[in-house]
Amino acid sequence: MTSINGRLKGYFYEDAYIRTSCKEFDIDRLDNKYIHLTNDAVQKFSQDYGKYENGNKMSLYDFQKYLKHLSSNKATGDPYYANIDIFRDLMPQIRRLVADSYRAVSGKIDPDRLSNTFEV
Repeated sequence: MTSINGRLKGYFYEDAYIRTSCKEFDIDRLDNKYIHLTNDAVQKFSQDYGKYENGNKMSLYDFQKYLKHLSSNKATGDPYYANIDIFRDLMPQIRRLVADSYRAVSGKIDPDRLSNTFEV
């Protein structure tokens, strides 16, 4: 979000990535930070860091390929994943959430303090 001539303007960048964990999810293992915290500050200390994805990061395009792979796997394929398209199904929802977030804080942001800067 930035301010141009005192008017707030928000931007949305769609070329994103997701962070992954290096341990398989397990709701019963809340004590294992490598399962539940995906930031680099935590993950980089695991011996399995980068085991599945380089730097425990995956682009949205690669994640879409992964979902298609899950649905096409003959042994464990799940047709549910074949119908999910990140850019068709999820990105519009994310855009709406970001727009709602901008609207929620717009009354609290001083546009005069955002000249030549941005705020998230």
